[in-house]
Amino acid sequence: MAGLCEGGSEPPGSLKASSVSQLVAQWLSSTGIDPHRLVDLSDVEFDSVEQQEQPGEESRFRKTTSLDIKEGSKLEVEQGSEVTPANEHETEILSNLSTLKRHFPYSLSSSILLANLCWEFMLTWHRNVDELNALRAAIKCLQVIPSPHLKEGLCSLIWSMHLRQKFESAARLFQKVGKVPKERLCRQDIGISDLEMPLFLDTCMVFLDTFMEASLMSVAHTPMDISRYEELWNCGVSGPPPLVELAMAQPAVNYELLHLHYQLAMALHMLAFFSMRFPKPISSLFDNVGQAALFADLTSQPQLPSHNPDPTLVIYRTQFLSRVISGAIQMIQLVEWDENSQDDKVTRLDARLAVQWISKCYNLASVWQVSSDSLRRYQICELYSNGFDRLAEEVSVSTSRVVCPLILRKLLLIDYDYFEFQVMPAVQDPSLVASQLLLIVGQRLRQIVINSPDMRSKMSHLSPSLSTWLDSLNEENLKSNGSPDLTDLAQLLALTLQHLPEDHQEYHLALQMVETVQAFISASKNKPVT
Repeated sequence: MAGLCEGGSEPPGSLKASSVSQLVAQWLSSTGIDPHRLVDLSDVEFDSVEQQEQPGEESRFRKTTSLDIKEGSKLEVEQGSEVTPANEHETEILSNLSTLKRHFPYSLSSSILLANLCWEFMLTWHRNVDELNALRAAIKCLQVIPSPHLKEGLCSLIWSMHLRQKFESAARLFQKVGKVPKERLCRQDIGISDLEMPLFLDTCMVFLDTFMEASLMSVAHTPMDISRYEELWNCGVSGPPPLVELAMAQPAVNYELLHLHYQLAMALHMLAFFSMRFPKPISSLFDNVGQAALFADLTSQPQLPSHNPDPTLVIYRTQFLSRVISGAIQMIQLVEWDENSQDDKVTRLDARLAVQWISKCYNLASVWQVSSDSLRRYQICELYSNGFDRLAEEVSVSTSRVVCPLILRKLLLIDYDYFEFQVMPAVQDPSLVASQLLLIVGQRLRQIVINSPDMRSKMSHLSPSLSTWLDSLNEENLKSNGSPDLTDLAQLLALTLQHLPEDHQEYHLALQMVETVQAFISASKNKPVT
């Protein structure tokens, strides 16, 4: 394998079938073409698609964001996409490639060509580890290789020869310092800057995800036939085995062990992306068995972590994921959106990135045996604390038409007997959420009173016990920079009262806040316009 790492080219005078694949891959690596364009449905490797098709097997495997092209099943790409170039540059490239394929249909089949192109980018990254664009280009090629067996074998080679050592070094540094290491340590142990660490770990995570997909898919499909080649090569030339032969000869990996490394990559990426400090993340988030299994040969069968982790470990994991959720919610921002391609712009909250990160938290939680209910309660409270009431309602509540209690009619200033009762199907214990939301209601009310120009008038509406309780709250726990809205406060208080048990020790304070908030709303409506 040394030749693969050092350059990947054949010795002079030893041209063989793999030489064409390598030379064309070297040319394509300099063109910047999208690797999706290189999947050609007319290639010889797809000749038996109809005969090999096995309906229904795809449903057993998880969906991924990568292009899902599988041996033995119809290709889920648009017919003719490989001949619809985006520009004249691509037109010329694909035209030249088509000419070459007429002479070398086996050597330049889609899977073989993409595998060699992937390897060319890996060699570029190997020579300059700081060039993460080359690494990402390699992974992009890897993702679209149609043959799952070739993809899995190539993943094994990339991991063992290129990524494993760098990823392990990064993990050891995080374990040592508990955060993104400083520039000097990153350069010394990995060869990249500290600013590039989030991107490197994200790429490792995408690679391991691709590796897992290939490992699953290869189980259900017949290996690609690599014994066919052009008659030109029937000359008995010997030499080192080509890349494709090496990749196809790799043994199957231990999927559960691979997934353990994926969990670590995701956790480290979260640490790096949100610039979190979390002491000894490996030993805090993984038990002794898991730590011993990390960085073992992926084909080995070490003991793996139990599905019933120690309660202390679960606490650390819950704390970690909660902090990631907090960081994700901080990414929500107001942006201007175009409405129906009109000139008018509407300001809305953009929570797309936050949703992606929170989804990753729940995925990890399901593997780590962390209660998704506790995370969802935390998420709801964080959204309200940041002032994103409508988003919190989308996560937590649905409505049901019921008789409106007098106390809520008074609070919400409604004069009809029925209203939409807000239930919390997303959480198992709404009363626990209500007790947490009561603190946010109190913090908002305290902020309104303190920041009011007529604070003395506002305080006159507070009972002694309510005033004392408000003084005991830490207003800094509210993460919203804006002044609380009275209408939103009334709605949140109403939601809290609907689910707060009457025997709760602070239920009487909630009832007192109803009178106070109703008085504040009435005063604001009667305030003369200046």
